[in-house]
Amino acid sequence: MMNKNIPEKRSPFIIGYSAILPVAWVTLSGAAYFIVPGRRLGIVGTVLMFMGVAALISWLFARRYRRQFTTSEYWRIIVYHYCPV
Repeated sequence: MMNKNIPEKRSPFIIGYSAILPVAWVTLSGAAYFIVPGRRLGIVGTVLMFMGVAALISWLFARRYRRQFTTSEYWRIIVYHYCPV
């Protein structure tokens, strides 16, 4: 019988987590375009959006796996984000 307090030892789907950033980026940029047409987010808005989405990705991962990214997972997320499969 499995204890529900012990997390499973399955490997996380890193490509899925790396896909969250571009999807959220396009969604939030589109929302900003329709809310304030003709205006740009600027560097501060872009940085805040990026930090917010990065925090969301980390929170979702930590909530599901109850740990932080390993070094290899961290680098795979960066590579998968910038080099689409």
